Amino acid sequence: MSVVAELRGVSVELGDDDRRVAALTRIDLQVAAGQILGVAGESGAGKSTLARTLLRLVQPQAGTVLLEGNDITAQPERRLRRLRGRMTMTFRNPLAVLNPRMTVRALLEEPLRLHARLTAPARRAAVEALAERLRLRAGELELRPAELDAGRAQLVGLGRAIATQPRLLVLDEPTCELDTVAAAEFLALLASLRDSADMAIVLIGHDITALQPVADRIAVLYLGEIVEEGPTADLLRDALHPYSQALLSAHLPADPTRRGRRIRLRGEAPTPDDRTPGCGFAPRCPIAENRCRSGAPTPNQIGTDRRVACLRVLEGSSRIPLTR
Repeated sequence: MSVVAELRGVSVELGDDDRRVAALTRIDLQVAAGQILGVAGESGAGKSTLARTLLRLVQPQAGTVLLEGNDITAQPERRLRRLRGRMTMTFRNPLAVLNPRMTVRALLEEPLRLHARLTAPARRAAVEALAERLRLRAGELELRPAELDAGRAQLVGLGRAIATQPRLLVLDEPTCELDTVAAAEFLALLASLRDSADMAIVLIGHDITALQPVADRIAVLYLGEIVEEGPTADLLRDALHPYSQALLSAHLPADPTRRGRRIRLRGEAPTPDDRTPGCGFAPRCPIAENRCRSGAPTPNQIGTDRRVACLRVLEGSSRIPLTR
């Protein structure tokens, strides 16, 4: 699979000149065509900043942002505008970004007017085909956003994002406002896009298990750093970073006969401006040692396709014991 989007050593600081905080630190990340990469973490972990950095809606202070092998890190907005049809995004609350005065038909046609060289009849045909692909019901094309429920509005947001056949699609917590049925339908549609379209998809979510049905790989983000990344099945079966283990323990096991074990962390997640030296997770980690508080871990390669940023992982002692 060819790499579509990549972050190399990317660090992002947010705020004004008087008070800047590190939102992302030394991020290395790739997503390939035909792949769904899930990004999980608590609120404030830097997930949305990562999403916006991939699309160069945020300018990194260090590192490189690549789209299809081309460096777009320092591209001015006037040049990025030409690429906007090739890298698109959906948002967690579509009703906040959809123009309330436009019909669904006009909303789906707008990206084609801006980024595709199509005649008016060709645009109309493309909208009809897109509506069928999204499984929009008869008559919904003439409705306005306020007349749609959350699930249907999110489908319209997705339709706008895929109308131009982008190479990179980023979805920022698209199911967090949806009920269980609507969320399952949305993820099933996303999986069909992965299988039928040659695009790279990044799916952001705070619930790590909600990514499981569709994500090929998962990257776990904590305090602006990737603490673990690997194939979804491997990570969910045997999480190696203590934070990943804690995230997974917050959910009931799929097997009702299996006894779950909740890992309770100390305190609350710190904000980027009050983190301590060393490992950012050390103040909350049940198995942290003195060395964890002084030395910042770098991601260790485990096998051929897993990375874990924990000082104890190479010793095989990063798993939280059952008795603790």
